[in-house]
Amino acid sequence: MRKSLEELRQVALKNGATGAAIVKARSIVVDERVELKCRNPPCEHYGRNLMCPPFTPTPDQFRRYLRKYEYGVLIEVEETIPKEIRDFVERGWSLPRLRKNKGFRKLYDAWEFRVWKKLHKLVCDVEREAFLKGFHLSTGLVGERCVLCKRCDVTAPCKRPWEARASMEALGADVRKTAENAGFKIEWGKRNSLKLFGLVLVGK
Repeated sequence: MRKSLEELRQVALKNGATGAAIVKARSIVVDERVELKCRNPPCEHYGRNLMCPPFTPTPDQFRRYLRKYEYGVLIEVEETIPKEIRDFVERGWSLPRLRKNKGFRKLYDAWEFRVWKKLHKLVCDVEREAFLKGFHLSTGLVGERCVLCKRCDVTAPCKRPWEARASMEALGADVRKTAENAGFKIEWGKRNSLKLFGLVLVGK
């Protein structure tokens, strides 16, 4: 098992992850307050994305799922924020004000999508390799929210079910504490890079 986990970790690193760590499932921190933060203040994706609450499993359900797993691979992606975006941020504007600025939002969303897609691909690559190694109940979780579609139609089944993945946050995982438990360093207020985490739970 340990050899297979290390091979999966190497898959993430060879495919472009900034970092990857083998973690015990019991070290993944689940806290209902993460979901509360989706609701208060309300996230713009809450109730508007099938991979976000209230459509995803609850923190209690996620805890029960975690008890069936022993290990996972935590994947880190960090990318430097381009200067043209950083120029907006360095003016000291608040995020709500920045998000209302069409120039900033267009630049940032396009760049953030590329970073998210990189993490999404890494999670899917590791999940697929785990499956091929015989861990048929392995499952991947991405970061933040699903952005595969420009707009998610929550009144209909998911249009990309083979690709869509819920995020760690959507299931109530405290990503900061989980990442720190695995030895990753989290710097709050860092304005020159974006760091995202994904997770592949490995099981059979």
